[in-house]
Amino acid sequence: QLYVLADSPKTISDSLPFSLYLAVKQYVRISDEEREAVEWSCRKIPNPAWVRIKHEKYKGDIAQVFDSDLPNNFVVVLVPPRDFPYSMPRGSRSLLDRSRLPNGDAVSNISISEEVIGCKYKGERYYMGLLRKNVHRDRLEPVICPHADDVQLHLQSGWNRTFLKITVHAFAMQFLRVGDWARIVKGDLRSEIGQVVSTDHPAGSVTLALTFSGFRKEVDIRLEDIERIFQVGDSVRVVAGSYLGVEGYIIQMVDDIIRLCQDVSKEEVNISVESVQIGDSIDVLIGEHMGKSGIVRWLSKGGNYLWFQHESSNIPVPIKTVQQIPNLQTLQFTQDRGYDVKAGDVVKVARGPEYSTKGVVQSVDFPNTRLTLLAETDHSLVDVPIGFVIKVHDTSLDSFKKDIGQEVYIIGGDYKGYRATLYSLSSMDCTVALHRQQRTKIQLKNVATRLNGAMLEGPDMLLFCEMRRRSYLAPQPRSVTPPPEKVASSSSASIENPTVSQFTWTTWSASSEDLDTAGPLAWLMNKEFCSKFATHHAMLKVSPSFMGGRLHNRFVSMACPNPFLGLNGPAPEGCVAVFCSSNTAGAAIQHYHIPATDLSPAPPQKINQQCIVLDGSHRGSIFNVAKCSLKKNMVDIAITLSAFLNLRFDQICLVEQSRMTV
Repeated sequence: QLYVLADSPKTISDSLPFSLYLAVKQYVRISDEEREAVEWSCRKIPNPAWVRIKHEKYKGDIAQVFDSDLPNNFVVVLVPPRDFPYSMPRGSRSLLDRSRLPNGDAVSNISISEEVIGCKYKGERYYMGLLRKNVHRDRLEPVICPHADDVQLHLQSGWNRTFLKITVHAFAMQFLRVGDWARIVKGDLRSEIGQVVSTDHPAGSVTLALTFSGFRKEVDIRLEDIERIFQVGDSVRVVAGSYLGVEGYIIQMVDDIIRLCQDVSKEEVNISVESVQIGDSIDVLIGEHMGKSGIVRWLSKGGNYLWFQHESSNIPVPIKTVQQIPNLQTLQFTQDRGYDVKAGDVVKVARGPEYSTKGVVQSVDFPNTRLTLLAETDHSLVDVPIGFVIKVHDTSLDSFKKDIGQEVYIIGGDYKGYRATLYSLSSMDCTVALHRQQRTKIQLKNVATRLNGAMLEGPDMLLFCEMRRRSYLAPQPRSVTPPPEKVASSSSASIENPTVSQFTWTTWSASSEDLDTAGPLAWLMNKEFCSKFATHHAMLKVSPSFMGGRLHNRFVSMACPNPFLGLNGPAPEGCVAVFCSSNTAGAAIQHYHIPATDLSPAPPQKINQQCIVLDGSHRGSIFNVAKCSLKKNMVDIAITLSAFLNLRFDQICLVEQSRMTV
């Protein structure tokens, strides 16, 4: 229903746009009771929300709604104070500096779940530096999306971080235009990149053009589920901070610094995208506070100043006068293990807007170097860069207990690359049996339970793929299966069991006849191919026998970088994790685990598509299709600018580069 205040239906119809005019079927004058209910719903302000104070000393200031359910139409808001219980220049607006309040009983803490979030002093309450005020509803004006500069002090305070993030994102999305590029950050299409085709800002949605299996498809996405992508050469305008209004084009992007060449003066300026974060340790290099150091407590995002805590004082200094001290405790990328974090680990945010948040890791997005944790205090989901957190301790042993008696994969140490049976657990290691032989102890960090979040890359991924390749082989009769051979180990590492330390087990061997029984995907796990599938999706055809043939006329994409671990979990033995877009409205991505025997390589459909060669001297190489004959089932692939190779469809497989590749 659409409620309108007017003197007649004709007045309403004259003011409606034509499309809405046609949709109106009936005009009804409502009762006085319903009118009161409608007017009350209009007066009530949601919580949380932004409001502008319209009268008295705080006229024009933006405030956060703290409590909108007070009697007599009063609303509790949080606003940066204008009056201070200590000496401040006339007209100052800043957060309360608690270090300048007297010590003793005159100041008392305000706490939630044993965490101090504010203080009480001389009858006033302050929440993370913001003043709590009671204001009548008639003196407030709702603000849907305030300018980022108008809520800078709220951002510095950090009160209600989830709401602040939504506000900043909504402000940034107002400038999204047709032709811009954006990345999807939530939902089934997460990490996909597309170009903006149309925007509907009032409805909060955008249409992106995405490419699936070489075909363009337009998808409607909520604005809150995407983020803007900037590239060198883009023409931009600064919309907040000290360079507000500056226009130019991007000439360089390094880490958190965007170098901009101004259109008019051609002067080059560096725009910092929060290179210094809340929680960082800094040294002051010049100025009256030179030589002092401390922890950043507040940060003027896009502005010129930060506040750092030195001993018992919070000191404001220009950002350009400080030097950040690297935090060596945060998670760092290493060549041998990548980022050492997985679901179930307990971490604490050491820098950024979510500073000091502690919780349990729910998921890890390695390609985009971000993780999601469940906050310990309010149980909200917090998304942060991996490099912003410190690991408190590894996942609880409870997450492994369900795997006792099950098969595990050894991803490090002397037995790297082997499969074993898990028998028992302790705080640092576990006991396993290799090929049902004598038991030995392995460090927990070297064991993966069906890829329990451990990141495998490079040689580790090849070893894992080699193990999974063997799982496709048809089992031989027990009477003719040879026992594993024992060969002397060249490793100098010591193992607690002396009888095991003298030997290392060789892998099971497979004959060419065994490979033939694995179906059309016997080549999938060979080393020359699986390294390619760390960065490319293999496109596969599905047998009519799977799901009654529902996917028979479509191509599916193999999961990347791990073909056995999709968004719906690890694939069962002998299956591959794949996905494809659905035929329903919105083109949601559907994920499947399909037996390898029901999959076969997909052929190309047109020129310029990419294919991987399955046979011959160019086996394992990826080339572009120069000519495609669907009638003859033949293609010409471009080896060089002037050299072409003619191949049959059964000698190639269609591939598509992963947009999640870093």
